[in-house]
Amino acid sequence: MRLIHPALAVITACAALCPGAAAGQDPPDTAGVTVEGEVLDVSNNVPVAVAIVAIPALNRSTITDELGYFRLEGVPAGFYPIQVHRLGYETLAAEVPLNGQEVLGLYLTPGPVSLEGIEVTVTSEADMERRSMGISTRSIIGPLEMEELRERYFSLDQVFLGRYFPRARFRPGRGLGDPGCLTVSTLTFSGRSCAAVVVDGVLLGPEASEWVYRLSTHEVFSVRFLQGPGAALRYGHRGSNGVLMIETRTGR
Repeated sequence: MRLIHPALAVITACAALCPGAAAGQDPPDTAGVTVEGEVLDVSNNVPVAVAIVAIPALNRSTITDELGYFRLEGVPAGFYPIQVHRLGYETLAAEVPLNGQEVLGLYLTPGPVSLEGIEVTVTSEADMERRSMGISTRSIIGPLEMEELRERYFSLDQVFLGRYFPRARFRPGRGLGDPGCLTVSTLTFSGRSCAAVVVDGVLLGPEASEWVYRLSTHEVFSVRFLQGPGAALRYGHRGSNGVLMIETRTGR
């Protein structure tokens, strides 16, 4: 395929259509004619590059250049269906005269691109903020999920026994005065490996945080588990073992 400059296309068209310009030239080549033209976007007249221009009946095709121009040589003269294909456009099919005397203007209409097997997930700004702090969406028990959990569990410790956050698990209590705690699974199960607890934005001390695991699920609005660099950056050394963030329904 050889690219054609717009100025050359105008000269070629004039030579074919103006008798004076064609005087003295040899008769047309019986081996075929040269078909050339341009492919444009019908909405803005912008040239469409890399569009496939095909003449199926003759098994001939080419591709437009960066200026939308195409050229096919040695094409038998006559009326043939011509097709133009380009991703993002509807396929053009039309029967045009191929006589080597006209520069064809072919217009494509923008169309939707059909993609199969691709799932698009919309991430809210709130989720993006959580991820920037090291909170994955899998580390969240949202309000709707809490509504379902209330039907099966009475307190938070029962919820955590049946549910594991990424890289964390709940250590059941060892007796009176030990309600258990949420721990990072890579650490040893000891009192010092328990996650810090934040209730309604307030960071609780180790002793004050013991009662939270016995909170009724009817009092809890949502739960998040923050871990990794985001937890340490936000809560210092207290966040090194993760932070359990509880939001109550009353906000107090």
